[in-house]
Amino acid sequence: GRGELRAGVDADLALDLISGPLYWRSVVIRSPKLPKGYLEKLARATAGALKAL
Repeated sequence: GRGELRAGVDADLALDLISGPLYWRSVVIRSPKLPKGYLEKLARATAGALKAL
């Protein structure tokens, strides 16, 4: 809606790209806190990956 990604981007893929790293940090390595700025970097990386498709 804001023009950050093209129309028709696979929403399930976008959610997988976001939730995978969060799951990894919270469940697999059991990191209690996210590093400062992690969510912003993750969002930028995910948007970049989706734009590249």
